[in-house]
Amino acid sequence: MNRPISRYLTAEKFEWLLADDGLYLGAAASQSDKDEGKYDHTFVSRFIAQEMQNADEALLRGLNKLQLEMQEFKRSDSYLSCWYLGAEESADMWKDYGTKGVLIVSDSWTLQQTLPEPLKHASQFREVTYDDALKLLAAHDPLFVKNKRFVDEQEYRLIFDLTQYSVLTGFGDGPVVYVGDKPSFMSKSITAGMSNSVIEESHKVIRRKGSGLVFSYPLVELIKEVRLYPGASAEELLRVQGRLRAKGIDCPVRHSSLNTAVA
Repeated sequence: MNRPISRYLTAEKFEWLLADDGLYLGAAASQSDKDEGKYDHTFVSRFIAQEMQNADEALLRGLNKLQLEMQEFKRSDSYLSCWYLGAEESADMWKDYGTKGVLIVSDSWTLQQTLPEPLKHASQFREVTYDDALKLLAAHDPLFVKNKRFVDEQEYRLIFDLTQYSVLTGFGDGPVVYVGDKPSFMSKSITAGMSNSVIEESHKVIRRKGSGLVFSYPLVELIKEVRLYPGASAEELLRVQGRLRAKGIDCPVRHSSLNTAVA
């Protein structure tokens, strides 16, 4: 089902978006929520200890260590683009994420369909669930579950798995996986679901930027509307409109629906 989505951006991040000509994704480990992607990595060993008498303590400690290492690797190797699910504006979201900035309006179908084809092979799109109890056990889907205190953020997420993409395309500087005597990205058995043109484009639609990644999204299609922060002046609106048009983006530019002091 197609859903309206939006992103609150400070003025600085809005300029970065236009300069990047695409979407920036940050690693899960670098998000402001320090518990992002974390779960109770001891729950498997505790279950074993409850079910098995005289379970080997060293083995259980080793299992906990392995689970924690897997969790931290996933947090460092998964990249997020986080959107607000809905079209209604939130004063709290303006305050927390869009101070003196803009709101970009789009929809979930466009976010999915305009993602460059190579990147779709290592990406997921889904609404976030807010559940404290579930988060503790979310070992298989840790990046789609958050604590209840974040429920007002109503997130819809694009999650990118860099390791999966590296195995398929060879992008990145991680260890190379071999299938026989060939790197995985040169093995037809691994890349069977990707056409030659997709493979050729795979390194052109993604690039590193600092500790994150930039996807070459067509912003002219993705951005349906832009709204300015509450209290923005008419001059600011014209400036934002000019910046967008300079990038070939001719979408509606409006004041916030919460605006009470347009100059």
